[in-house]
Amino acid sequence: MKIIYLLLVGLLIFGCTAPVDRGNVSENTTAPILPEENVSENGTVENETVQNQTEQAPSAYTRYNASGFSFEYPSNMEVEESKGIFSGVHNLNGQTGEIMVVVYYNTKTTFGENQDKIFQENPSLAVSGLLEDDMEDDQAQILHLAHDVGDVSTYSIGRDAEIAEVPIKLKFSDSKVTYNGYAFDLYSPERSLHAKVRILAIDQDLAEDMRDNFLLSFRME
Repeated sequence: MKIIYLLLVGLLIFGCTAPVDRGNVSENTTAPILPEENVSENGTVENETVQNQTEQAPSAYTRYNASGFSFEYPSNMEVEESKGIFSGVHNLNGQTGEIMVVVYYNTKTTFGENQDKIFQENPSLAVSGLLEDDMEDDQAQILHLAHDVGDVSTYSIGRDAEIAEVPIKLKFSDSKVTYNGYAFDLYSPERSLHAKVRILAIDQDLAEDMRDNFLLSFRME
């Protein structure tokens, strides 16, 4: 089964999902459509072989300007974007090596002004709750598919945003390749911004580098 097919099946099963109801939801966001993955005929690509290939991937990054904020992503990724969705995939020798998905929206518009005020009173608790909701039904169509989810940690990016994060592992059903990475939700009370960031890579070190670079390059515009 190809990644694109899996994502479409997930979309059909769960529908065009909105965040778990925390008020009057007035905005829906569809799941990202990632570029198609080409795998070998037997669908069995060992992690060690592909990891040796991904370690040669370029380390340069490119800045992406979203609505009210910006961040950097690996410049070797093929990118698709639509309203409130960024998705990037790096294909290497017919195998998907890395994936980055960012789904973002305005919490005041989505949940209502009263609920957003509650979020602003305790942004760390708010973003933790939003991440926990994603474990059940992830708009980015990744976190709820993970077979191994670590403990939640929370931290902040200066005064800009609060973050709740979990390390994850995900193996697609037709492949022996295990993807390592991070799922974290970001909430900026000043901008009423909620972003769901999902990063996967076959190479664990590369996934960590992508995560760290996203956090270091994140800017409110």
